[in-house]
Amino acid sequence: WSSDVCSSDLPKTLFTAVTGYEPAASGEIVDGQQAAVRASPAMGQGGLISESQNLFHRQHGSYDIHAIQLTDDGLEVMPGAEKVQIAATTYEGSYIYKRGEYYYFFGSINNCCDGASSTYTTVYARSKNLLGPYVNKTGGSLLAGRHEVLIHNNDNWAGTGHNGEILTDKNGDTWLLYHAYNKKNDSLGRLVLLDQIQWTVSGWPYVVASSPSAQAAAPVF
Repeated sequence: WSSDVCSSDLPKTLFTAVTGYEPAASGEIVDGQQAAVRASPAMGQGGLISESQNLFHRQHGSYDIHAIQLTDDGLEVMPGAEKVQIAATTYEGSYIYKRGEYYYFFGSINNCCDGASSTYTTVYARSKNLLGPYVNKTGGSLLAGRHEVLIHNNDNWAGTGHNGEILTDKNGDTWLLYHAYNKKNDSLGRLVLLDQIQWTVSGWPYVVASSPSAQAAAPVF
């Protein structure tokens, strides 16, 4: 689950976390206690940051977001490389987005999967360095659980988190994919939503009203 496809200068590569797998043709990248991140030269929330060959991953069972450097082909851990912790143990579903001089960490906190009672929330912090430290608007560290809120629940939607790819359309506008429950019918499960990310003059992202929009203009592709 939590797969990510990377092409860039590499062969198209799928990074994904799996449990209980048998050895296969694809290569094991990071081995956790009961989970691993594997790469298959077949096809980046396993999350490859290709410009520096750093793979962001979540330690199974602990929500520890780490990064580790990969080899030039992106299929193995660089010999001697050590994991670097990026965030406190309260985040999952991490995604790193580069804009201007900053790297932006997007992640999710709280309860993801309790239907209309879900409290999942999309949050963010930023850094001028890929490996951090990532901070909020007041300088609080992501390693200490400090962040800004991007999207939270509203009267119609719950569990607004686990953002996916951040897309840029032909107009240069940025858009965020994430999931949430419709409070009026949470039996539909987690539905995919799309909202536009706006940016302040000082480079901080935000979504209007910090919650899912009822209606909005569509991206232009």
